[in-house]
Amino acid sequence: MFCFLNNLKYSKIKFLTFFAIICSIGLAPINDASAAENTVTATITVGDRPYGIEFDSANNRMYVTNYTDDTVSVIDISDNTVTATITVGDRPYGIAFDSANNRMYVVNSNDDPVSVIDISDNTVTATITVGNGPRAIAFDSANNRMYVTNSNDDTVSVIDIAPPSSSSGCYDCTPPVLQNAHITILTNNYVVSTDDKPIHITANVGDEISIVLKITDNKSIDGITFVGIYTNFIEKPSDMNLFYANNFDNLKNISTSFYEWNVNSDDVAYDYDGTVSWSNGMPTVTDDLILGEYLMVPFTMTFTDSMDTSQITIKSFDASGNSLHVTLPVTLEIITKETILLSESEEMATLDKGDVIVTPSEDTTPLLNESVLLTVLSQWSGYSQVTSNDAEVLSVMGLHGDSLPAWTKHLGEWVIQEKLDVSELITAINYVNNQ
Repeated sequence: MFCFLNNLKYSKIKFLTFFAIICSIGLAPINDASAAENTVTATITVGDRPYGIEFDSANNRMYVTNYTDDTVSVIDISDNTVTATITVGDRPYGIAFDSANNRMYVVNSNDDPVSVIDISDNTVTATITVGNGPRAIAFDSANNRMYVTNSNDDTVSVIDIAPPSSSSGCYDCTPPVLQNAHITILTNNYVVSTDDKPIHITANVGDEISIVLKITDNKSIDGITFVGIYTNFIEKPSDMNLFYANNFDNLKNISTSFYEWNVNSDDVAYDYDGTVSWSNGMPTVTDDLILGEYLMVPFTMTFTDSMDTSQITIKSFDASGNSLHVTLPVTLEIITKETILLSESEEMATLDKGDVIVTPSEDTTPLLNESVLLTVLSQWSGYSQVTSNDAEVLSVMGLHGDSLPAWTKHLGEWVIQEKLDVSELITAINYVNNQ
């Protein structure tokens, strides 16, 4: 066998020694038995985007962190089956094992705490706050310390490992609970809880949708530090900023429209393609005779474009790093307003779907909604410092013409005074205009 080393700057002795070692390795026979062992003998399905892995040799179990699922899978290596799934914090990444105390330590990269798992029953018994953006973790068994790298603030957190005690020693291991969500679209109201049967809600482009969340916690409500709402789930766009591409539904689609309220930093209102504009009121602490103290968190979104049917998910964290991640039993669809051509025998009408006013003519241009019509009527009838003329009133109703009889302004006044319905006004104006 010929071994060639190019441009090595060694002394003659070092060169010959190195050359001999390399060639002896190259000429060594291949052990066929070892090669046969280096093969994949099984494939085990765990959670979504597995990252870290750690071995519990005493119990013959592997622990695997699932980044997207916010879980840890426990694998029995005797038969390569998943025997348990443990919910931890947001975006679990690294994992390390303290075998002396039978604890797994899981780094949650998105909400910054470390989850402590008691492997005797595979439950989370404590959470430990570390730096910003923790990733890797390593255990110093001699000094009983965990070391955690924090990628966002360039630090390493050192955790002194406490010995096991008779009690869990966990002050707060329970995540916040979403009691219900109150959804309002125009005059329609829906109150849903996570265990309700799914419902489908349809709204129109331009509609304002209000969602008020009612969240409780086992400790003080002041300890809730983060609440986010996510929708418009689609397959991840290739040009989407990866910083925002972290929120998935149970179909593994990415949320492209979301709002995040955070006590410790500025709120984040994100929309990938201009489908949604967001606004958020200030969360308030409220008392209830049944629930006790709860946090009421309002979100408001207005859709500027249509949206295919999508889920709505909610996330919340408390100060101890416990995380809530639920999907509302709601699918939301946003459609464009429809214009329907009525027959000649039908009068003008306001459609229930989209409040689009249409006329029995070939002109199918959709008119403004009722709120705009009322504004123009108030200007036309003298109820505003701004004035509108007859032509503008006719135009907003989808009619052609420049003038109307003076007495018709009384009809506008009666609508403003709620003595006359808008539909009755439209019918009368249409009749007069066609004479």
